Amino acid sequence: MNDTPYQPDLMNLALVARTRPGFIAGPLFAYQDSKHLTLEQLAFIVGIPVERLPNLALCEWPHSEEQLAAIATYVGADSEKLAAWLEVIEP
Repeated sequence: MNDTPYQPDLMNLALVARTRPGFIAGPLFAYQDSKHLTLEQLAFIVGIPVERLPNLALCEWPHSEEQLAAIATYVGADSEKLAAWLEVIEP
């Protein structure tokens, strides 16, 4: 028996979430595709570490300042920069 705890592949989950309304994943990856960006380039533009992109993608689209601030804290982003960037990709 394997004693290693299960660790889901968050990027695969994030890519699945891109087809589901309400997640940041759809607009996030649509922007990436439209600009032909690597994950590293996308993370740089958003202002977060590349390993946090799946976490951002799996967040529900924020509908308030409080939700936006919570997401920014969760992914390690500056809330003002994240807010400005989300306005660019808003569905």
